[in-house]
Amino acid sequence: AVSVILPALFCIHSADGIAFTVGFKSSQTAFAYSNVVYDQVFLNEGNGYNAATGVFKAPKGGIYIFYFVALNTYGGQFLLDLYQNENYLASAYSQPSGHNSAGHLMSLRLIKGDRVFIKARINSALLGRPMEVYTTFTGYWIDA
Repeated sequence: AVSVILPALFCIHSADGIAFTVGFKSSQTAFAYSNVVYDQVFLNEGNGYNAATGVFKAPKGGIYIFYFVALNTYGGQFLLDLYQNENYLASAYSQPSGHNSAGHLMSLRLIKGDRVFIKARINSALLGRPMEVYTTFTGYWIDA
């Protein structure tokens, strides 16, 4: 189902240029109860994403799409939560066996200044390599 949804999403054009994609180009441990701070910013149109904190702050109100996906290091696990401000929205979990991936896609109505971020609920072993980016977080504005 994801392979059908994703190509359609990337055809959406954001006239106001609010979009970001971040990811891991090296394996990282996201510590329990902390924001996931990605080591690579691929896109930050509109400068809503803060690379130092891992938080997207909506430059304007409207409907946004957010997608996050992760792959565990071999034998590691993760439990990542999506938040809007301090409100929990959704989780992605990987059990500690082999390599496993999980993610979530959500559309949200934000007001200007709302914050969206990923927080680790447990110490989370996330895989990344310079030429193999598996763990990403993307968001973009689609409509007022």
